[in-house]
Amino acid sequence: MDIYTGPNARIDNQAGLGVELGYGIEYEMTSGWTFTVSHYARMHSLLSFMGEDQHLWENGLKFGIHTPLSVLTGPKK
Repeated sequence: MDIYTGPNARIDNQAGLGVELGYGIEYEMTSGWTFTVSHYARMHSLLSFMGEDQHLWENGLKFGIHTPLSVLTGPKK
């Protein structure tokens, strides 16, 4: 969901409901760290809250590094 922030915003009004599709891969190491790469495609303002027929398409790649907090704090004693 996108929400317009006001009349002085420096972006086009894309307030409304959109959709995102994507796919990716995930690699989990034995240490608990996980690496992810995914491709996504988004369409903003598929159903506009403002009645305007403007749509913004975007696509790109997302990269991530994840770890459970137990990896950072060490094993329990």
